[in-house]
Amino acid sequence: MTTREIVRLLKYQANKWNEDGMPGILTILNQAQNLLYMVEHPKNMILDTTTGDFPYIETTANTREYTMPANVWRVTDLLLSKEIYPIYGESILTDYGRTVNISTPIDTVQYNGKEYSRYQQMRSYDYQSPTQLARVLFVALDPGDTTDRYFRLSYQLPTQLTTLNTALTIQSPLDFEYLFPAAQALIDGMEHGTFREMLKYVQTELAPQLWNKIGEGANATSYHVHRRKV
Repeated sequence: MTTREIVRLLKYQANKWNEDGMPGILTILNQAQNLLYMVEHPKNMILDTTTGDFPYIETTANTREYTMPANVWRVTDLLLSKEIYPIYGESILTDYGRTVNISTPIDTVQYNGKEYSRYQQMRSYDYQSPTQLARVLFVALDPGDTTDRYFRLSYQLPTQLTTLNTALTIQSPLDFEYLFPAAQALIDGMEHGTFREMLKYVQTELAPQLWNKIGEGANATSYHVHRRKV
Protein backbone atom coordinates (compact mmCIF):
# COMPACT_ATOMS: atom_id res chain seq x y z
CA MET A 1 0.00 0.00 0.00
CA THR A 2 1.04 3.60 -0.45
CA THR A 3 1.17 6.24 2.25
CA ARG A 4 -1.80 8.00 0.68
CA GLU A 5 -3.87 4.79 0.64
CA ILE A 6 -3.24 4.05 4.31
CA VAL A 7 -4.03 7.64 5.29
CA ARG A 8 -7.32 7.48 3.42
CA LEU A 9 -8.23 4.19 5.09
CA LEU A 10 -7.51 5.74 8.48
CA LYS A 11 -9.67 8.72 7.50
CA TYR A 12 -12.75 6.47 7.68
CA GLN A 13 -12.11 6.07 11.41
CA ALA A 14 -10.79 9.56 12.09
CA ASN A 15 -13.18 11.55 9.91
CA LYS A 16 -12.62 14.73 11.93
CA TRP A 17 -8.90 14.65 11.26
CA ASN A 18 -7.07 16.22 8.32
CA GLU A 19 -5.09 13.90 6.07
CA ASP A 20 -2.00 16.01 6.69
CA GLY A 21 -1.21 19.14 8.69
CA MET A 22 -2.38 19.37 12.30
CA PRO A 23 -4.24 17.48 13.55
CA GLY A 24 -3.12 15.22 10.78
CA ILE A 25 -3.34 11.50 10.13
CA LEU A 26 -0.01 11.63 8.30
CA THR A 27 1.73 12.82 11.47
CA ILE A 28 0.32 9.89 13.44
CA LEU A 29 1.21 7.43 10.67
CA ASN A 30 4.79 8.72 10.72
CA GLN A 31 5.02 8.32 14.49
CA ALA A 32 3.54 4.83 14.26
CA GLN A 33 6.18 3.83 11.72
CA ASN A 34 8.91 5.31 13.95
CA LEU A 35 7.66 3.39 16.98
CA LEU A 36 7.57 0.14 15.04
CA TYR A 37 10.83 0.53 13.15
CA MET A 38 13.23 2.25 15.56
CA VAL A 39 14.34 -1.00 17.19
CA GLU A 40 17.80 -2.44 17.87
CA HIS A 41 17.40 -5.56 15.76
CA PRO A 42 20.08 -7.24 13.59
CA LYS A 43 17.89 -6.78 10.51
CA ASN A 44 17.82 -3.04 11.18
CA MET A 45 21.61 -2.63 11.36
CA ILE A 46 23.15 -0.33 8.76
CA LEU A 47 25.81 -2.08 6.69
CA ASP A 48 28.11 -0.84 3.97
CA THR A 49 26.45 -1.82 0.69
CA THR A 50 29.83 -2.53 -0.94
CA THR A 51 31.64 -4.50 1.77
CA GLY A 52 28.72 -5.86 3.79
CA ASP A 53 30.58 -4.71 6.91
CA PHE A 54 29.73 -1.98 9.39
CA PRO A 55 30.37 1.52 7.97
CA TYR A 56 33.43 3.50 9.06
CA ILE A 57 33.41 6.88 10.77
CA GLU A 58 36.16 8.99 9.23
CA THR A 59 37.76 11.13 11.94
CA THR A 60 39.92 14.26 12.06
CA ALA A 61 42.49 15.17 14.69
CA ASN A 62 41.21 17.66 17.30
CA THR A 63 37.59 16.96 16.32
CA ARG A 64 35.63 14.90 18.82
CA GLU A 65 32.01 15.23 17.69
CA TYR A 66 30.63 13.76 14.45
CA THR A 67 27.19 14.09 12.89
CA MET A 68 25.84 10.90 11.38
CA PRO A 69 24.13 10.51 7.98
CA ALA A 70 20.44 11.34 7.83
CA ASN A 71 19.39 7.67 7.71
CA VAL A 72 20.91 6.87 11.13
CA TRP A 73 18.56 6.62 14.10
CA ARG A 74 21.03 5.43 16.75
CA VAL A 75 24.71 4.54 17.09
CA THR A 76 25.12 2.06 19.93
CA ASP A 77 28.86 1.41 19.59
CA LEU A 78 32.11 2.25 17.91
CA LEU A 79 33.98 -0.93 17.03
CA LEU A 80 37.59 -1.82 16.27
CA SER A 81 38.49 -4.76 14.05
CA LYS A 82 40.05 -7.58 16.09
CA GLU A 83 42.12 -8.50 13.00
CA ILE A 84 43.92 -5.13 13.16
CA TYR A 85 43.71 -4.47 16.91
CA PRO A 86 43.80 -7.88 18.68
CA ILE A 87 44.19 -6.17 22.07
CA TYR A 88 42.48 -2.99 23.16
CA GLY A 89 45.79 -1.39 24.20
CA GLU A 90 48.33 1.31 23.58
CA SER A 91 47.86 1.37 19.81
CA ILE A 92 44.38 2.83 20.35
CA LEU A 93 44.49 4.43 23.77
CA THR A 94 47.13 7.01 22.92
CA ASP A 95 46.39 10.71 22.80
CA TYR A 96 49.40 12.61 21.43
CA GLY A 97 51.90 10.59 23.44
CA ARG A 98 49.75 10.26 26.56
CA THR A 99 48.92 6.60 27.12
CA VAL A 100 45.74 5.77 29.03
CA ASN A 101 45.60 2.44 30.84
CA ILE A 102 42.28 0.61 30.73
CA SER A 103 41.69 -2.27 33.16
CA THR A 104 37.91 -2.59 32.85
CA PRO A 105 36.28 -5.56 31.09
CA ILE A 106 36.26 -5.27 27.29
CA ASP A 107 33.10 -5.93 25.31
CA THR A 108 33.44 -7.75 22.04
CA VAL A 109 30.86 -7.88 19.27
CA GLN A 110 30.53 -10.82 16.93
CA TYR A 111 28.71 -10.37 13.64
CA ASN A 112 28.50 -13.03 10.93
CA GLY A 113 31.65 -14.78 12.14
CA LYS A 114 33.78 -11.65 12.56
CA GLU A 115 34.81 -10.29 15.97
CA TYR A 116 35.27 -6.65 16.96
CA SER A 117 36.40 -4.87 20.12
CA ARG A 118 34.08 -2.21 21.47
CA TYR A 119 35.64 1.25 21.81
CA GLN A 120 34.63 2.49 25.25
CA GLN A 121 35.53 6.18 25.16
CA MET A 122 32.45 7.40 23.30
CA ARG A 123 28.96 8.76 23.79
CA SER A 124 26.15 8.80 21.25
CA TYR A 125 22.99 10.83 20.75
CA ASP A 126 19.92 9.57 18.89
CA TYR A 127 18.25 11.24 15.94
CA GLN A 128 15.76 13.89 17.10
CA SER A 129 14.68 15.78 13.97
CA PRO A 130 15.92 16.72 10.47
CA THR A 131 17.91 19.51 12.12
CA GLN A 132 19.15 17.34 15.03
CA LEU A 133 20.71 14.26 13.49
CA ALA A 134 22.31 11.41 15.41
CA ARG A 135 25.79 12.24 16.74
CA VAL A 136 28.86 10.51 18.15
CA LEU A 137 31.21 12.10 20.68
CA PHE A 138 34.73 10.90 21.55
CA VAL A 139 34.73 11.80 25.24
CA ALA A 140 38.25 11.02 26.46
CA LEU A 141 40.72 10.75 23.61
CA ASP A 142 41.34 12.57 20.36
CA PRO A 143 40.45 10.07 17.59
CA GLY A 144 43.14 11.43 15.26
CA ASP A 145 43.08 11.41 11.45
CA THR A 146 41.56 8.07 10.40
CA THR A 147 39.55 6.63 7.54
CA ASP A 148 39.38 2.94 8.45
CA ARG A 149 39.78 2.54 12.21
CA TYR A 150 36.36 3.11 13.78
CA PHE A 151 33.36 1.11 12.64
CA ARG A 152 29.93 2.27 13.75
CA LEU A 153 27.25 -0.15 14.90
CA SER A 154 24.17 1.82 13.97
CA TYR A 155 20.49 1.34 13.27
CA GLN A 156 18.35 2.70 10.50
CA LEU A 157 15.89 5.56 10.79
CA PRO A 158 12.73 4.90 8.76
CA THR A 159 11.95 7.36 5.99
CA GLN A 160 10.11 10.27 7.59
CA LEU A 161 6.63 10.67 6.11
CA THR A 162 6.61 14.36 5.27
CA THR A 163 4.07 14.15 2.40
CA LEU A 164 1.37 11.79 1.24
CA ASN A 165 3.66 10.80 -1.64
CA THR A 166 6.57 9.68 0.60
CA ALA A 167 7.24 5.95 0.27
CA LEU A 168 6.75 3.80 3.36
CA THR A 169 9.73 2.02 4.90
CA ILE A 170 7.48 -0.78 6.14
CA GLN A 171 6.41 -2.42 2.89
CA SER A 172 3.48 -4.63 1.91
CA PRO A 173 2.13 -6.87 3.35
CA LEU A 174 3.65 -5.78 6.68
CA ASP A 175 2.28 -2.25 6.28
CA PHE A 176 -1.30 -3.49 6.47
CA GLU A 177 -0.55 -6.14 9.11
CA TYR A 178 1.34 -3.87 11.53
CA LEU A 179 1.63 -0.21 10.45
CA PHE A 180 -2.07 0.34 9.77
CA PRO A 181 -3.26 -1.11 13.13
CA ALA A 182 -0.48 0.77 14.95
CA ALA A 183 -1.65 4.12 13.56
CA GLN A 184 -5.25 3.12 14.15
CA ALA A 185 -4.49 2.34 17.80
CA LEU A 186 -2.72 5.69 18.36
CA ILE A 187 -5.60 7.64 16.84
CA ASP A 188 -8.11 5.69 18.92
CA GLY A 189 -6.07 6.35 22.05
CA MET A 190 -5.98 10.09 21.38
CA GLU A 191 -9.72 10.22 20.80
CA HIS A 192 -10.72 8.15 23.83
CA GLY A 193 -8.15 9.12 26.45
CA THR A 194 -6.27 5.82 26.31
CA PHE A 195 -3.19 7.03 24.45
CA ARG A 196 -0.65 5.65 26.94
CA GLU A 197 -2.24 2.22 26.78
CA MET A 198 -2.24 2.29 22.99
CA LEU A 199 1.36 3.53 22.91
CA LYS A 200 2.40 0.60 25.11
CA TYR A 201 0.46 -1.77 22.85
CA VAL A 202 2.35 -0.56 19.77
CA GLN A 203 5.76 -0.68 21.46
CA THR A 204 5.46 -3.94 23.39
CA GLU A 205 3.18 -6.04 21.17
CA LEU A 206 3.11 -4.85 17.55
CA ALA A 207 6.79 -3.87 17.24
CA PRO A 208 8.16 -7.22 18.53
CA GLN A 209 5.73 -9.09 16.29
CA LEU A 210 6.87 -7.05 13.28
CA TRP A 211 10.56 -7.72 13.88
CA ASN A 212 9.95 -11.40 14.56
CA LYS A 213 8.32 -11.52 11.14
CA ILE A 214 11.14 -9.56 9.48
CA GLY A 215 13.74 -11.79 11.15
CA GLU A 216 12.25 -15.04 9.89
CA GLY A 217 13.89 -17.12 7.17
CA ALA A 218 17.25 -18.36 6.01
CA ASN A 219 18.80 -14.89 5.74
CA ALA A 220 18.82 -14.29 9.50
CA THR A 221 22.11 -12.80 10.69
CA SER A 222 24.34 -14.01 13.51
CA TYR A 223 24.99 -11.30 16.09
CA HIS A 224 25.83 -11.27 19.76
CA VAL A 225 27.88 -9.38 22.35
CA HIS A 226 29.95 -10.78 25.18
CA ARG A 227 32.47 -9.58 27.74
CA ARG A 228 35.97 -10.82 28.30
CA LYS A 229 38.87 -9.76 30.49
CA VAL A 230 41.97 -8.46 28.73
